[in-house]
Amino acid sequence: MNNKLKKTNRVKVRLPAGGQGFTLIETMVALTIITFAILGPISLATYSIKMSTLSKNNVIASFLAQDAMEYIKNWRDNNYLNSENWLFKLNSCNNSDCYLDTTIPWDVSGAAITNCAGSCPLLKYDDTLKKYNHSTGINTIFMRKFTLEKDVSDREARISITVSWEDKFGNRSFIWEDHIFDWHP
Repeated sequence: MNNKLKKTNRVKVRLPAGGQGFTLIETMVALTIITFAILGPISLATYSIKMSTLSKNNVIASFLAQDAMEYIKNWRDNNYLNSENWLFKLNSCNNSDCYLDTTIPWDVSGAAITNCAGSCPLLKYDDTLKKYNHSTGINTIFMRKFTLEKDVSDREARISITVSWEDKFGNRSFIWEDHIFDWHP
């Protein structure tokens, strides 16, 4: 055979304009859109976790403050029932920070109320008793203190309870202020 006669027909196929592939700019735009599509839900989830943690700690702090306020009011009532001064043992916290253990019953020794020397201790949580206290359990992030201000009047005192804590989002505090009265004749 003759080599000259042997020809191969090559057909050149042309793609329509713009169909040759992605350019670098198109690829970068696509990656940017995908990145924002992924980062949006991730940042929303992170924010949700932060807010739920803050909410949980605020609820715990408000319950701890309420627990202390009810304990102080009951202490005042117990003083009346025992024919004591209405602020007996509470007045040791006049214009100074004290902490109290609401798991200790009221008694004349006043063991439940202690002046803070410098700073108040952290509350502990006893998982067996399901209670916050100062003697048993593991340390929590919460510190509770109260101050009594008797200067309001002879028959009225202002109680300020502060529950503070530090978590990974910073230092936080919850303050509950109320007035108690010498209501008995």
